[in-house]
Amino acid sequence: MREKRKIVVVYDKGAASPGEIFKGISRLGRVVFAVRESEYVARIMPVLQRLAEVVVIDESDLAASANTLRSTGASAILTFSERMLGITAQLASELGLLFHSPEVVELLQNKSLQRERLAQSGTDVVPCRRISDLGDWYSAVDEIGFPMVLKPIKGEGSRNTFKIDDFDSGHQIVQKLLAERSVSVSKYFLVSEKFLQGVDTCKISDYVSVESVIVRGAVTHIAVTGKFPLLPPFRETGQFWPTDLDHAECLPVTELASRAIEALGLESGLTHTEIKLTESGPKIIEINGRIGGWINELSLRALGIDLIEVAARIAMGLEIDLHLPEMDKVYFQASNLAPLRKGVLEEVVGESVVRELPNISSYRLVLRPGAKLMGGVNTEEIDLLCGETKDHASMLEVLDTALNAIGFRFSFSGESVTLTGSELWS
Repeated sequence: MREKRKIVVVYDKGAASPGEIFKGISRLGRVVFAVRESEYVARIMPVLQRLAEVVVIDESDLAASANTLRSTGASAILTFSERMLGITAQLASELGLLFHSPEVVELLQNKSLQRERLAQSGTDVVPCRRISDLGDWYSAVDEIGFPMVLKPIKGEGSRNTFKIDDFDSGHQIVQKLLAERSVSVSKYFLVSEKFLQGVDTCKISDYVSVESVIVRGAVTHIAVTGKFPLLPPFRETGQFWPTDLDHAECLPVTELASRAIEALGLESGLTHTEIKLTESGPKIIEINGRIGGWINELSLRALGIDLIEVAARIAMGLEIDLHLPEMDKVYFQASNLAPLRKGVLEEVVGESVVRELPNISSYRLVLRPGAKLMGGVNTEEIDLLCGETKDHASMLEVLDTALNAIGFRFSFSGESVTLTGSELWS
């Protein structure tokens, strides 16, 4: 019997769990998890080792790490972790395997370079300025004005992403972030860009994402993902398929995503493109070179398509045959987010009630009681609520009922605070 092909998944915290990855890929070949040493990997290592072979890679010597992976018989490589895209691209280049090139990954991860490429190609223009010191901040104020968005030039999960409405508050935030930066970061640490004002309509939210599959340059858009409103400043609460936009409204959105994918030179893999709906038309928020968070769960329920398997097939050079059925329901996901203060999640109340609610298909905790909350500006999900309804209006009714039924007790420096889901969303 011919030995199964080995598929390397460069793993870290990201858009897919070890179990999802193993289930989606193991039917195609033998999974090898390639990991770097980190606190998170140390915690998850027993799970990885129960599922598959694990290889520890050395970030300081990726050529040697590539040789180690070559010795395992690796025939494909991919990742579902934003923070591992660069390492995966370099390993793929060393191994001669299909993945985004290092140059493409730099465009995907460097928010300033991405804006520049989109503007140079005529795809999308949003005023943007790199910030390495206070002098750059003053120039950004002159060139962009207020309101503006300030964020790390590379990052994920809305970490340290702020809306700046005036000079004084922006000056304080820039000073704080510049003081905290690591000596290992690049010269340009922050990026400021014009705040995109959403359209004032009756839609559920003023932004969407486009989930796309790219095979040898050919793009197939799996879905336009509707979004629930953000919590300040830019923290994501949930999403749903299909979007509440009609067909005519979706066309310019998917067309913009296609042009952006071409502009960045993407030839293969999955992308998650976030787009703001403005009075002057759709505008790119950012393009990500991997599957979006929790998107595979939506895809499995709504379409019966495992996007983890699709990603592996692309990496292996196999044919992709996508049949996209019509969705006869609205499939949704929602998360309660941890407060922005550091603390501890002490207790969750109402889990069993939520699980028994009509139209709720599953409820799971991402953080368990006793978990420490990181605090600060970022999207830290406590849980994931999934459901299916006949339309968008009934989805909002079900969500409202569920958020009122669930409660969380937190401890902040000895102070005990209990909040419902509805209160966390307000």
